[in-house]
Order: sequence, then C-alpha cells, then structure tokens
Amino acid sequence: MNEVPFKFQVCYFTDLSTVEPTAETIASLAKEFNDRRLLPTTYQEVGPLGSTMRLRLQTTDREWAVDLDRNKIDVHKNAVSPSAENLGFLSQFSGDTHDIITRLLNVFPSKANRLALVTKGWLRDLSDEAMKRAYTQLLHPLPYFEESPPVEWSSRSVRRVSVRLRDTEETMNVILGAGRAQGRFLLDSPQPPFEGILVEVDINTYQGNTDTRFTADSLPEFLEHAVQVRNLLLQQLRERLDG
Repeated sequence: MNEVPFKFQVCYFTDLSTVEPTAETIASLAKEFNDRRLLPTTYQEVGPLGSTMRLRLQTTDREWAVDLDRNKIDVHKNAVSPSAENLGFLSQFSGDTHDIITRLLNVFPSKANRLALVTKGWLRDLSDEAMKRAYTQLLHPLPYFEESPPVEWSSRSVRRVSVRLRDTEETMNVILGAGRAQGRFLLDSPQPPFEGILVEVDINTYQGNTDTRFTADSLPEFLEHAVQVRNLLLQQLRERLDG
C-alpha cells in the first residue's frame, strides 16, 4: 500500500510582525527569487487584532508558495496533477526549502524558536475490504463498529522524544494522523471524488521553547532527521496495513 503525497511543508517559526508588503520589499523579493519563478504577491492574514496584508511568494501554477506570516515562514510545495510527479523527492524539497529560507533571511534576518516538517498524502483506491481491514488494524473498535465499519474514523498518535541537533538537546513532537476520508486529490480536478486514507505526518520542535536559537543553517540537520522518522513511520504504517 503506497502513499501518494500531495503536500510538503516546512515552517520556520520567527517574528515577522514588522515585515510589511511595501513596494521596496516586493521589488527586492522579485529580484532575489526570479530564478525560482517565485513572484511576490499578498494575502490576508486574520489574527487577534484583525486582518493584515502579508507577503507571499508563489509560482504561477501554485506548485510553490511561501507565506511570510506574522510568526513564521511557511514554505509549501503542492501537487499539481493527480499523480503528483512534480513533488519529487522529499530530500530535494528539503534542499530547496533551505535555499529559499536562507535567501529570505538574508533580506529579513531573524532567528527561530521552532522548526517543523509536515507532509500530507493519500493511500488511495482502497477496496471496501481493505478499508475495513485498515480500520481494525489501526484502531481497536467496539463490537458494534466491527459489524459495520464507520464511514468516518481517524487515528492520531503523538510522541515526544529528545534528539540532539547541532550539539543541543531538542524536544521534538512526532505526530502521525491517519483516517478515512473522501475528497478530490486536487480541489479543481474534474475527476470524481474517491475514498481513501488521509495520512499526515507532523514533526516539530517543542512548542514551549522561546529561545530563538535556530537559523537557516539549523534546517538541514533537522530536516534530515525528520525525513528519516517520517520514512520509518510510513514503513511501519504500510507493514501494519498490508499485514
């Protein structure tokens, strides 16, 4: 049972509250990211003090988007076809993201207090029997639901582990979510909706840390570790479901 990913995402949590979409800033970003086809634009961020216009870098096909939120740089790459060939390998995405964030921090120098890697994907085209087996393999259902599996279900596990990154002990959250869902692989796809298992992996450093000790150079080691953990989780998930 193979995963078809549809979104890769990295978050660099830092204070960008003073970064505004001025003409000078937009021109600077357009020049800096011209080779990556990332065009500056804006979007509306809703916060506790109301809505604010924020900067976004985006390719015309919406494959790449980089949001400069009030409290983080949010880099995500999205599938632009049902087979998701454009996403490529997660390791390549990690390298591209490191480059993008490095360039942004050259324009807006700022350290981060947290890092995160999030991926989303589908286990698609499952038969009714395979979906029933997945439910009983991932959860321990009551007899009532074993008779007729529910049309919706989800499993979410969070583990907190200690990892050494750049000579510092970091507490990391490792989150795996899997559940039955119906939808379209792409929102504007003409293909009919399908049922499958939506899988989300979220690996992030501890939310209670307020020390801004992370830089762009912290990303490669963090992402390498996060990718390894994600691969292990998906391998174990496949083994459980295929068993």
